[in-house]
Amino acid sequence: MLFAGLLLLVNVGYVNDYAEIISPAVEVELETRLENFTASTGNELAVVTLSSLEGDTVENVAVALFGQWGIGQKGKDNGVLLLIAPNERELRIEVGYGLEPVLTDSRAGTIIREVITPKFKENNYDAGVTDGVEAILAVLAGEDIAQSVAIGNSDGGWVVLVIFIVIIFFIWLIRQRAKPGLPGSRKSSWGGFTFGKSSGSSSGGFSGGSSGGGGSSGKW
Repeated sequence: MLFAGLLLLVNVGYVNDYAEIISPAVEVELETRLENFTASTGNELAVVTLSSLEGDTVENVAVALFGQWGIGQKGKDNGVLLLIAPNERELRIEVGYGLEPVLTDSRAGTIIREVITPKFKENNYDAGVTDGVEAILAVLAGEDIAQSVAIGNSDGGWVVLVIFIVIIFFIWLIRQRAKPGLPGSRKSSWGGFTFGKSSGSSSGGFSGGSSGGGGSSGKW
């Protein structure tokens, strides 16, 4: 089944919250986290939320969006996409060829079941996305999933997180006021979606990677 309508998805960063389920402060925090992650490792992780899958499967949309944006470096295919569709209550972790030996289908499934969806069931999208991102980064760094979750859920960690979010929120306000209009975009179509990529060289400009369909999907 094809999508009922067209949806323009222009990549403006590592975090693209089209469904508007992530608070501004957390969005800025994650953007900074993922920008630093790419700078230090070369790997690229994109977080995307959609208001609707328009009748298609989360797997199809993830593969299409991954390919059109080129998440990961060309030739290394070291990208990951965390795609969330809150209206359908579905999500997917799509993994590039180069990272499949590390972020296996099994590990991606564990992150979805044990880290992300429990928070989503409580309608705590900020925590679910943040913990999910940290778990993905932990796996890519060779760490244990459970250890990364325990650290993120500790009382002291939450106090630090709240303080950090407040600081980041003010940074976000300053950035928003200074943010120029989006440049023209380069668009290509697939099914009922039209995906675009910013013509600028911002932090969200991915590097031409591709996915082989590896990863895992889930519902909550």
